[in-house]
Amino acid sequence: MKEFNFLKQKLDSTVANRKQAFLEEARPQVDAAVQQLVEEHNLDIILPSEAVVYVKPDMNLTGQLLEKLDR
Repeated sequence: MKEFNFLKQKLDSTVANRKQAFLEEARPQVDAAVQQLVEEHNLDIILPSEAVVYVKPDMNLTGQLLEKLDR
């Protein structure tokens, strides 16, 4: 059981480190895509979905953001 817990902790740490590295690398592209959405839609604010209780589907820009990042 100790070995399992050690290996799980090691795996969790590796995953967290890789996730952080990916986010740091992708940040400039995400920021640029978000800026494009702000300009295209004349937006004053963009909120993460975790901070929103309800939004009309046509106001959700996630799909458009992902399209810009896929380019």
